[in-house]
Amino acid sequence: MMTLTLTRGIHAALTITSGSTTLVVDPGAFGFPGSVANADAVLVTHDHFDHVDVPALAVALEDNPGLHVYTPTHLSLEANVDRQTLVSEGDEFMVGDVSVSVIGREQATASIDDDVIINVGYLIGGLVLHPGDARPVIKNLDTLIVALAAPWQSTPQLEEYLRVVTPARVIGLHDGTLNDLGRNFGQKTLARIASSYGGEAISLNPGESVTLPH
Repeated sequence: MMTLTLTRGIHAALTITSGSTTLVVDPGAFGFPGSVANADAVLVTHDHFDHVDVPALAVALEDNPGLHVYTPTHLSLEANVDRQTLVSEGDEFMVGDVSVSVIGREQATASIDDDVIINVGYLIGGLVLHPGDARPVIKNLDTLIVALAAPWQSTPQLEEYLRVVTPARVIGLHDGTLNDLGRNFGQKTLARIASSYGGEAISLNPGESVTLPH
């Protein structure tokens, strides 16, 4: 079975390594991960600033000639526009020895005034799903990333979602708008929900890692 090491960044950012392969999901403007400098791929779930810092990503492409970007919408990456691949639901590809499947097609509703916002999730190595700003119903997940604070999600919605999907492990990200008290409360809430169906909540601070499976 493949082993993945997950290192959380700030807000929604997550770095995933397997052997010599490194992927970074959603390196946003709340804190652009230094791991992008040596990454093989950046996976963007959608083009909101808290999930992709486009100017910083353009610089990273200049500095790292081996970097490629996968995104559901076109990003303005200056001279490196040819180093992005547009993806949509159902696509599958490999980054090094790591498989990636594209899940979903739009963001959960944050406002009745919003038009449809394109958002995809990435199932990485068959083990971990980072869904961006969405709650796709995918069963038999090993590890699921969820938002701790978002305008498109209430606690009852998160409870209902996790009790339907029942991932073995759940990791809470998307917390850049919270202070320390809010983050601690969110992690405790996530642990309570996970335990209600027999799952495990893994709490990571920025820079901390966990290896899957464990």
